[in-house]
Amino acid sequence: GVIKVLCLGDSITNREVPARVKAKLVSMGYTPTMVGTMANDGGEWGEGRGSWEYADFIGMDTSLPAVPIGGEAAYLALVATNGSNPGRWHNNPFLRPSVAGDDPTRVYSGLIFDFPSYLLRFGVPTPDLVMVQLGTNDINLRSVDQAIAQINAGMATMIPSILSASPTIRVGIGLPTLPATTNGHGTWRLYMPRAIGAILNYVAGIASSRVDVVPT
Repeated sequence: GVIKVLCLGDSITNREVPARVKAKLVSMGYTPTMVGTMANDGGEWGEGRGSWEYADFIGMDTSLPAVPIGGEAAYLALVATNGSNPGRWHNNPFLRPSVAGDDPTRVYSGLIFDFPSYLLRFGVPTPDLVMVQLGTNDINLRSVDQAIAQINAGMATMIPSILSASPTIRVGIGLPTLPATTNGHGTWRLYMPRAIGAILNYVAGIASSRVDVVPT
């Protein structure tokens, strides 16, 4: 059947993941449309953003500015490919100013990740499936404890917001990937048992039939 898919992640996602997911879905008999505001490698739309961490998406890290309310047209006029600054890559379309009633544990520097707002503000069709492939940069750039804290905070903030966009939307959370190098193997041993445990525990804890772990 017809399906809309949004692939959300870092440079790994940017490097043709939307195109590869589309090709796989076509081979399974689906008619997929890939959605998002970034022109990712391979010629498909998505939200693969090179160098981004969970902390960037949720505003825990404030180095990438949020697109202000009313700034939607200016954002959409920017270059849509990765690495362009100024460009969409360097601006966060997922954040909005927090208001009364928002969960304070998900507010960072007065901003909150709001997936339904992102869809509405930037004219992105509501996807049937969202693939979240993050954590690699949190691991590569942060201490073990901080990386795991960012992964946990990212999931706790992003996944409920994504699910709230539609009663039928499904989410796949990918495991972080690391390079098969001597340094990568060392990092894997130090970080990945805790990172994988955090993701499995989160998915088990929310007990939602609409959220799965993707064994990347």
